[in-house]
Amino acid sequence: LAYASAWLRLYYPAEYLCAILNAQPMGFYPVSTLIHDARLHGVEVRPGDLAESAWDCTLEESAKVRECESAKVTADEGKDREDSSESPHSRTLARSHSRTSPPAVRVGLRYVRGLGTVTGRRFRKELERGAFTSVADVVERFDSEHGLRALAAAGAFRSWIPGGPRQALWTVLGELRARRSGPLAPVTPSATQLPELAPAERTLMAHHVTGFDIDGHPMRHLRDYLRGLGIAELDSLRGDNRRHGERVTAAGLVIVRQRPGTAKGFVFVGLEDETGRLDVIITPQLYEKEREIINRNGILAVRGRLGKEDGVVNLKAETFFPLRLDEASAVVRSHDYH
Repeated sequence: LAYASAWLRLYYPAEYLCAILNAQPMGFYPVSTLIHDARLHGVEVRPGDLAESAWDCTLEESAKVRECESAKVTADEGKDREDSSESPHSRTLARSHSRTSPPAVRVGLRYVRGLGTVTGRRFRKELERGAFTSVADVVERFDSEHGLRALAAAGAFRSWIPGGPRQALWTVLGELRARRSGPLAPVTPSATQLPELAPAERTLMAHHVTGFDIDGHPMRHLRDYLRGLGIAELDSLRGDNRRHGERVTAAGLVIVRQRPGTAKGFVFVGLEDETGRLDVIITPQLYEKEREIINRNGILAVRGRLGKEDGVVNLKAETFFPLRLDEASAVVRSHDYH
């Protein structure tokens, strides 16, 4: 199973991600980490969108594939004029076996939190009846204020309503009120334009309503601040300029906390930023001393000794510092002590 999973992840990363997302809840890492890792390895992930998404995650042609196919068609046309003996079928097979880029993964609407069991089931049936064509079509077919609020907060109206989730919520609820109004007291949807959320606010909302942010990693909002403290990206710790045993400071979002029964009291914390991951090793003595900081903060900075051996990089912790992106502990739910 480990070999088969590794093979699929290497050669079919988009298909692998799509299948894992559709099999949730399962596994060890949160969905945000699975998506972030796939993006770091070149997979294009597109957000949930009522104009494009199904209930489950699906595969779409990537922008890179379209560009390559366009170039190939032009080249093939020239080649056809030179060699008309080659059959169309053989050219199609050659084209299908020379994939230069994985397909894109479109996030399914199953990841919109807050729909509820009954409302979610009704919404899924509407999706199966046929794709939605407009905001009015969604409101007419799915007349649920609770469900529409969840979809708007998740950015699912992005194809029809620019301006972010705040604007979408205002517009959709206006459409719903207009539809429910009677002939004696008609209501016209308001065209008011609301200010967009700040980038960090959008990230927090995205994690709250879907569990991840397609637009980027939460740590990017702290990057300038961290650089000012001399804390570099986690991926830079793997560079040749870093030595085994060197004292460094790292920071990241806590995605996992482990205390295996066979580890003699040692605790392992997984940190993640926009560039990669780092495993932090904590002695039993340090854990008892820093337990509150380690367990109660969603973003941590840690100072310790860098370990580099046979391509494996980790950090033996010496002290911890809490960091804060507003309500950081609620950004992603780490996998704790399972």
